[in-house]
Amino acid sequence: HRDFSIRAAEAGKHVWCEKPMAMTPTDCQAMIDACDKAGVTLAIGYRMLHEPNTRAFIEARKDDKWGELQSATSFAGYSGQDPPTDYWRGMREMGGGALYDMGVYTVNGLRYATGLLPEAVVRAEQIRPTEVDVTTTFTLRFPGGVLAEGKTSVVEKSNLLRVDHENGWLQMEPMQPYSGVKGSTSEGTVFGPPIQSPNQQRHQMDDNALALLNDTPLLAPGIEGKIDVAIIRAIIESAESGREVSISV
Repeated sequence: HRDFSIRAAEAGKHVWCEKPMAMTPTDCQAMIDACDKAGVTLAIGYRMLHEPNTRAFIEARKDDKWGELQSATSFAGYSGQDPPTDYWRGMREMGGGALYDMGVYTVNGLRYATGLLPEAVVRAEQIRPTEVDVTTTFTLRFPGGVLAEGKTSVVEKSNLLRVDHENGWLQMEPMQPYSGVKGSTSEGTVFGPPIQSPNQQRHQMDDNALALLNDTPLLAPGIEGKIDVAIIRAIIESAESGREVSISV
């Protein structure tokens, strides 16, 4: 989305960019710089950060009563046909494959579920029947040595975001479908019932518009997209090299 976002910024328009933000962190920074130079805002289309049940989950996990974080899990995938090779989802140079598409939900989910930035990709594996991945699994290491397991796929159905603490757990299941999300905790709290589409996009549009009108911070500014793309690139590097890869934003 780099070229179109920069073009819009240079035309003096506020930019609302769909996920994934761009192919590389360098592209992401170019978009951020263009918007800063033009004096316009840059919002990334992370609808889950605006969704009410997810917002309640994020606020709940901030409570000190849960104790130290022990582990985290994030799965997002659907069962369908392999991406067609003549369409962007099946073209590597255009961001096709499971990781760039569905994997953004897992990566961003682990970040808002823990409130932390991962330090490294410990391991990763990709299944690529063509030039793009249909399934990617990975392990991230967060500060304090906490490990998080992630999996994303376009041939295997899954939808879970969970954090385990020393005094309990919190989860969203399902965590990202347009049809609605629902969460719960080990204490019996429920974040739900699922709020149906199109409310996710409505909340996102309203939040972004109000931020512009009131000159308040966006919930998903450009840096959020850049961080996730940096993590995605590190996952790809780890899968291709078979080594641990540090994450640098």
